[in-house]
Amino acid sequence: MKLEDEFFEEDISKKNINFWLIGALSVSGFVLLILLVVVLTNPDRFSGHPVIPSSTETASDIADPTVGGLVSGSTLVSGDLDIWEEYQTEDENSLEEDLSESSTEEASSEEDKSENGTKVKVVHSDGKEEWIQINKYIPQNEFDDSFFTMGNGRLSYFVDGRDISTTGLNISGSRDYIDFHELKEDGIDFVMLRLGQRGYTTGTLQVDENFYDYITNAQNAGLDVGVTFYSQAVNTEEAVEEAEFVIDVLKDYKITYPVAYDMEVISWDDARTDSIQKEQKTQIAKAFLERIESEGYIGTLYGDKEWLLTKLNFVSLSNFDVWYSEEEDLPDFPYRFHMWEYGKGEVTGMSDLGKLTICLVDYSVK
Repeated sequence: MKLEDEFFEEDISKKNINFWLIGALSVSGFVLLILLVVVLTNPDRFSGHPVIPSSTETASDIADPTVGGLVSGSTLVSGDLDIWEEYQTEDENSLEEDLSESSTEEASSEEDKSENGTKVKVVHSDGKEEWIQINKYIPQNEFDDSFFTMGNGRLSYFVDGRDISTTGLNISGSRDYIDFHELKEDGIDFVMLRLGQRGYTTGTLQVDENFYDYITNAQNAGLDVGVTFYSQAVNTEEAVEEAEFVIDVLKDYKITYPVAYDMEVISWDDARTDSIQKEQKTQIAKAFLERIESEGYIGTLYGDKEWLLTKLNFVSLSNFDVWYSEEEDLPDFPYRFHMWEYGKGEVTGMSDLGKLTICLVDYSVK
C-alpha cells in the first residue's frame, strides 16, 4: 500500500498506532471474507438441519461432534441419535400427522360399522363383508377372552385358576389310522364321531364306514363320545327321517356328548339343497334337533359364523346348544355357544392333523 507524503510528518508514536490499527482492520476483513465464502458454499451446515452423507460415505467417514470423544469406536451415525428429532422439517411433521390421522380414521371407521359393539362382522365365502345387528334378547357370548390360554397347541379356558374346559376332536370316517388309547394319553377328553350322512345328490342315508369301530374303540379307551350327522334334507320330513336314522344307530350305545347337526353347503358340486331358502333350512334344523332331544339326547347345531348368522334364522334356534366352528385366535361369535372347533393340530394316535375342539361345559354330568 502506498502512503501519502503527509503521513511521514507525523510523530513516530502516532505513526505506530495507525500502523497497528490498519493491520487489525485488514486481518478482520480477511477473516470475515473467509466466513462469507464458507457460508455461501455450505449453506446446509448453517441452516439448522443435519448434513446428510452421500451414498459413498460410511459412518467412519463422518465426524459427529455430538458423540466424538464420548463413544470410542462407536458405529453410530448421526441418524441414530435422538437429537435429530428436534430438527424435523414441516414436511416430515405433516407426513407423520397424516399417517396418524389415517390410522385413527381406520380405527374409528371399524368402530362406526360395529356401532359400539351392537353389530358383528361376517365375512362371506366370496370375501364380501356384512355387518349384522346383534339381537340383545338372545343369550349372549359371556366368555372372557383373557381366560382362553393356548399351551402346546391346545386351547384351555381358566376360571379362578382352574381349567374348566375339555379337549376334543372332530373325527369322520375318512381317517386312515386312529389309536384311541393314544389319543386319551395325549390329553384328548372326548371325540365327536361322524355317525353318518345323507347323499347330496341321491339323498341316500348311510352310516360312516368306520363309525362302529370308532365308537367301540373310543369308549373302550375311556373317551367321552358325541356324534355328528351331515344333513342334506330338503324338508322337515327328511329332517325327522335323519333324526330317526341317528336314533336307530345309537340304540346299542350310550353317549355322553351331544348329537350335532351339520348342514354346511356343498361348495364343490351341485347339491340337492342348493335351492333351499333360509327359513326352510331353519325349520329343517329345528325338526331334527327337537326329535333328537325328545329321545333324551343333547341336540347341538354345528356351523361357522356365516352359516349360523346368515344362512339360518338363529333367533328360532337359539335355545339349542351350539358347536361353533371358526379358525380364529379368539371366538368372534356374539351369542352363547358350548363348544368351539378352533383349528388343527398334531395329536398322538392319528396319522394326520386332528380338528381340535374346546368344550366349555361338562356334558358328562349335564
